[in-house]
Amino acid sequence: DAGKDFSDKLSQSGFPVLLDLPNNESWKEKIDWNDILREKKSDFQFKLETVKETFGNPPVRQNSQCLEL
Repeated sequence: DAGKDFSDKLSQSGFPVLLDLPNNESWKEKIDWNDILREKKSDFQFKLETVKETFGNPPVRQNSQCLEL
């Protein structure tokens, strides 16, 4: 609520404010951007581990380019 109050005060002062708030699901009391980022990071790490298990961990193909003068 403090962040919303702050943005409301800025808006009332004449500063243009564009809010980008996380979606608040009705069953959650409050949701924070940090919580969303933690969830997404956790989801990404799970997907990455799944891909590694499925395909293994192949070596990275390196291309070298050189300019001959």
